[in-house]
Amino acid sequence: RAGLPVPAAMLDALQQCRSVRGGFRFWPEHARPNWAPQLADDADDVEVDQAIAKFDTPKAAKDVVARTVDIWRRCGNDTLTFSYDGGKTRDARRMAVPSVLDGVDITHDEPLDVRDRTTHRAILAVDNLVVDLRISGYNINDQQTVQLAKIIAGRNAL
Repeated sequence: RAGLPVPAAMLDALQQCRSVRGGFRFWPEHARPNWAPQLADDADDVEVDQAIAKFDTPKAAKDVVARTVDIWRRCGNDTLTFSYDGGKTRDARRMAVPSVLDGVDITHDEPLDVRDRTTHRAILAVDNLVVDLRISGYNINDQQTVQLAKIIAGRNAL
């Protein structure tokens, strides 16, 4: 159901979270990421992770987005299997082919276990900043993910 507004609970949680300076191993050594801890609602229906990194130049930020989307493309339309606990727990997810929605690169993956949540990803560069957003939930769509990524980008571009 594209076009639905981002749930107020997500926006409230993001407004209340505190950005912390720290390492995030995805980002190149020269990046300065700010990240917020994973946020989840009380019912554990929605989880939100965000990473914001500032680069020396807009080109460097765009390069990180391009590399990330390239990884998504290579994994798109494939089943990814993750192992936890030394291989005791396994999770398989079907990765969608990435696309662009309202100028933002997006993808999502759907669990093979229908009881699990779908995960949506959005990544964009604004000037020399990169916003990388992951939202997992039962009733979340790509449009909501893009809307929230743009809100985060707008707040951090100041």
